[in-house]
Amino acid sequence: MIRYFSEQGHERNGWGALRYTPLSESEGLARENPSAGRIHTVFSVDGSLYQRWQADLLAYSHKKVGQPGPLTRLLSADGPPTPFAGRTFHTKPYCPHRYGGSLPRI
Repeated sequence: MIRYFSEQGHERNGWGALRYTPLSESEGLARENPSAGRIHTVFSVDGSLYQRWQADLLAYSHKKVGQPGPLTRLLSADGPPTPFAGRTFHTKPYCPHRYGGSLPRI
């Protein structure tokens, strides 16, 4: 499904275009192993260092165990996407509230 989004997509509330990086290797794997086309591992992260480490560890284990199908990271971050071993679908973070700090205690 992700391959159908254009690289310069629509703007969401003025934050910027949605972007993704395709992984052509997964299409080759699907031809070699028919079950690979039915499994697609997708997870979401923000731009924090902790979640980047978690994403890298997941990519490592995905490859190490030979998990069939592609691995896609849904990244919500202000800066450019960081390097990743699988696909990346990147968008700017969205918060409908104007207040950007910690909430006051009552």
